[in-house]
Amino acid sequence: MRPIAIAIAAAAIFAATAHATPVGDLRDGQDLSFDLLALSYTYSGFASGSGAVLDADAPPACVPKNPGTLDITLDLADLGAPFSAVVTFTGVEVNGSTVRWSADTLINQCITVDLDGTSVNLLVRRVWGQLTGAAANVPGFTDPTCSRPYNVSVEETGGDAQTFVNVEAYALCQQISFLRIDFQLRAWDLAIAGGAAPCTGDANGDNQVDFADLNLVLGAFNNTGPGLPGDLNNDGVVNFADLNLVLGNFNLPC
Repeated sequence: MRPIAIAIAAAAIFAATAHATPVGDLRDGQDLSFDLLALSYTYSGFASGSGAVLDADAPPACVPKNPGTLDITLDLADLGAPFSAVVTFTGVEVNGSTVRWSADTLINQCITVDLDGTSVNLLVRRVWGQLTGAAANVPGFTDPTCSRPYNVSVEETGGDAQTFVNVEAYALCQQISFLRIDFQLRAWDLAIAGGAAPCTGDANGDNQVDFADLNLVLGAFNNTGPGLPGDLNNDGVVNFADLNLVLGNFNLPC
């Protein structure tokens, strides 16, 4: 084989495998299923106390994420905070099997929360912290929270040193030093699902393209909306483009 042909073949192989890692698959996929299993929190300053969030207190949430990025936008209520505040976490690939999301955001939002049975007006001033997860490829499956086929699972790793969230807030919605309350969310236990169908045309994530995928696409044909089962190219509509992906890969090995 001529040198130029070898170079072209090597480039093709590299392009095909450059993202062949769990974090690469996570980046390529759209949206994440986020399930908080447990955490503990403390708050101190003008008011003090502690508590815990259990799995039953925080149902799974579908977290928006665009293909090609690891950045996600979360409502802190989905992270177990006793209030709602929307924060964007910037995602980076630590290595092929580790991803870290970090945020440091000024919120400046006045809200009402319940602290140990007392209703308190809080100015949520700032949120900062990070979430670190160990990513692994798993057999393809359809996630019920986001209604998408996924092939990556992510679990918390690194303990409190790597996964933590802090919140700076002020009672009575007044930014005065003696009214400050600091929240600390620790002892995280979370499960995240993401990635993409492990093979083109695999609408139900079972690692094969067959009549089950064809029926799924035909059953949703011409439907529109986000996260549709059968929307293989994630354009918000199930149409001939999705049907062609199934037919063009029918019975091919994954």
